[in-house]
Amino acid sequence: MNLLDIDAMIFGNHEFDLGSSAEEHKALADFVEGANFPFIGTNIDFSKDPLLSSLETNQSLAEDTKGGAIYNSIVLNVDGEEVGVFGLTTEDTENISSPISINFKNYQETAEQAVAEFNEAGINKVIALTHLGYDSAEDVGNDILLAENTEGIDIIVGGHSHTQLEEPVLIDKESAPTVIVQAGEYGENLGTLERDILALVEDKGTLQINMGEMQALFLTENQLSQIRNRNISVILAKEDVLWTIPPANFVPGEAILRFYEGAPIGVERHQDSSKGIYTISIYQKGTRHDSYPSLMKVSYDAEHFNMDELLSLRPCYWDKKERKWLHAHSEIENGRFVLETKHTTAVGFLDPELVAVNTKDNSTQKDENIPEEEIKEETKQTMYKGIIAGVVLFVLLLLGIGLFIRKNNKKRE
Repeated sequence: MNLLDIDAMIFGNHEFDLGSSAEEHKALADFVEGANFPFIGTNIDFSKDPLLSSLETNQSLAEDTKGGAIYNSIVLNVDGEEVGVFGLTTEDTENISSPISINFKNYQETAEQAVAEFNEAGINKVIALTHLGYDSAEDVGNDILLAENTEGIDIIVGGHSHTQLEEPVLIDKESAPTVIVQAGEYGENLGTLERDILALVEDKGTLQINMGEMQALFLTENQLSQIRNRNISVILAKEDVLWTIPPANFVPGEAILRFYEGAPIGVERHQDSSKGIYTISIYQKGTRHDSYPSLMKVSYDAEHFNMDELLSLRPCYWDKKERKWLHAHSEIENGRFVLETKHTTAVGFLDPELVAVNTKDNSTQKDENIPEEEIKEETKQTMYKGIIAGVVLFVLLLLGIGLFIRKNNKKRE
C-alpha cells in the first residue's frame, strides 16, 4: 500500500477483529506505524487503547500530515485549492468486531461537526471517506442517509457494503448536491472521479471564474443564488480571452454555462480566414433566453493575438435570431481588443469578404453548436407563438363572420 501514493486511509470494521486476541490491537498498531500515509478516525476515540492512543494526534484540519499517525481531519492542496477530508467508520463495529476499549461516536453528529469546522476555516470543498455502507441498515447509518441529512459534503467515497457503483450517484438537495462513489471490494477496481474545481476570485466587485480547460459548468440553485445580480468575468483556457457578463438575472433553478472554441456551422470550413472565434451559451431549463442580459464584452489579450491581423479582419458576433454574422462594436482598452456582443452567441474575427457568403450559407442551415436543450426550448417557444397566432386569427375570423351576419340581417330588416 505504501507504493500506491495514498493521500489518506480510514479504518474499517475488520481492522479491529483481533482486539480480543492475546496481543489485542498490536497488529493494527504495527500496520498504522508502518504506513507512509495518514489515517483518519473522525468518529473514533482511541484514548483508552494502550497501543493506538499513542498514534492518535487529535488534530483537526491538519495540513502537514505524516505517515503512521491518526488525525481527526486533514486538508489537502489540490491544484491550489484547499480540500477538507474527514472519515467515518460504522458504529456497528462494536457489534460485528472486537474494538474492546475503542469507542465510536455518532456518524451524523460527527459529520456535521467536521463540516462546520471546515467552513469556519473557509474551506468549502469537503470529501467524506466512509466505511458505513452505501445502503446499509438505517439504524446503523449509510452513505445515502449521510448525503441526504448533512449539508456541505461534496463527495462521499464509501466502503463496507462492497457496492460497485458504475456511475457516481448524485443526491440532490435544496442546496448543493452530494456525489457518492464506491468501487466494490478487495481492491479489485480502481475508481476515478473527475470533478472540476473552479477558481473563484473577487476582483473589484467582479466575480472571476477561471474555466481552465473546462467547456461547460453546471450550476445548482444554491450556487446561482450566490452569483445572481453579480458582475461575472469568465476566463477561458490559457487566459487568452476574457468574457465579462453584466449582472445576470438568473431565475431560481439550475443553469448550464458553456464556453467553447468554434462557431456555428458555415464558418468552420473557413477557419483560415477567421481568428479567435469563441462561443458562449447560458441555458436555464424552463426560461426564455431574452430574460438574460442582452450585452456582454469579450476581450482578446494582445500578448496572445496578433493585433495587426485582428485589425485586418472584421469583428463579428453570431445573431441566433437573424441567423447571420453581424458587425460587433469594438475598441482597444489597455492593450486588449474588446468586442461588445449579444448574449448566447459566437464572437470572433472574420474575413469581411466571407461574412456575406457565410450569411447566405447559414440562412438555411442549423446551428450545430446550439445545445440540444436550447433547440428544444426555441422549438417550444416557436410552437407556442404559432398556436397563439392561430388562436388570434381564429377569433378575428369569428368576429368577421359575426359582423357579416349582422350586416346581412340589418339589410333584410
